Amino acid sequence: SNGIGAGGAKCFAEVLDGNETLTALYLDNNYIFETGTNYLAAALHHDNALTVLSLNDNYMWTAGAEHLAMALRHNRTLLTLHLERNNIDADGAQALGEALLWNTALVCLNLKSNYIEAAGGAYMAQRLTQNN
Repeated sequence: SNGIGAGGAKCFAEVLDGNETLTALYLDNNYIFETGTNYLAAALHHDNALTVLSLNDNYMWTAGAEHLAMALRHNRTLLTLHLERNNIDADGAQALGEALLWNTALVCLNLKSNYIEAAGGAYMAQRLTQNN
């Protein structure tokens, strides 16, 4: 952990806004919370190069997943998104599943060790079958 927090995430978001060179960003275990996730999600709307984003262990909760879901509706370059151990529940899984109806670029979504439970998993599986 580098402990960059939401403020550090905001700085990285400024780099990603309009990015055309950075292809992978690993910010695992940095306590960025929902606020920092929101900054990064907003930047993903305008990023043109990032293919891997890893945000494991950042306490983003469901609200953070919902911010990322909105970004995934617009982003066409991100291929891999790691969201392990972020306390995302079924509502967060539902938001991400909905985003997959719009996003056909993402090929790897890691939701290991969250709280999506059976309902969230079923919803996600249903959306994955509709993702073309």
